Amino acid sequence: MNKANIESRILELTKGLSRNEFQQNAEELAGMIELLQADPCQPASYLEIGAGCGHVARVLDSFFEFEKVYLIDDQKHYSGRLTQIPKAVEWIGNSMSPEAVDTIDQWGQRFDLILIDGGHAYENVKSDTHLILRCVDDPCWVAFHDARHGEVRAWLKELHEGLIDGLTHVQLFGRRDDGLKNLSVFRWHKPAVKG
Repeated sequence: MNKANIESRILELTKGLSRNEFQQNAEELAGMIELLQADPCQPASYLEIGAGCGHVARVLDSFFEFEKVYLIDDQKHYSGRLTQIPKAVEWIGNSMSPEAVDTIDQWGQRFDLILIDGGHAYENVKSDTHLILRCVDDPCWVAFHDARHGEVRAWLKELHEGLIDGLTHVQLFGRRDDGLKNLSVFRWHKPAVKG
């Protein structure tokens, strides 16, 4: 499916949703989906930090039919069930808390697609990145939303420079004039053992 068809399907799936309910740019999300569909190894397990209403997870699940969907959100912007995906496992809380670490460890899952869209302060996005390193599969796609937001951008710049061994930038989706949106996609591979 090409990017234009993917975008049309996203718009149909999100028709009638407010900007608060679906906080992604359909064109950017379509670009990421097209990239992932081109990979011979399709994602089967999905984790989202900052899931909001869960509509991004629902849209992605409609394309990839994940075996597992796990969502984390603090519900500061939305309260109620995070998604209409029956198989989804939800945890409500602060992703920077020790309880989030405990929850990830208790789940005992590995994910091959992770979207980070939680807090936008530098310490939030840094903490969320270190949290997901506890549960990345090899390989794993890792996407960051709001990649041009000042503090998110500062953290992503460090990742671009190789701060975390094994995490490599693949593509940025979105335009420079898009304000605070944009998706920055990375690929995780377990670093080779040196020596």
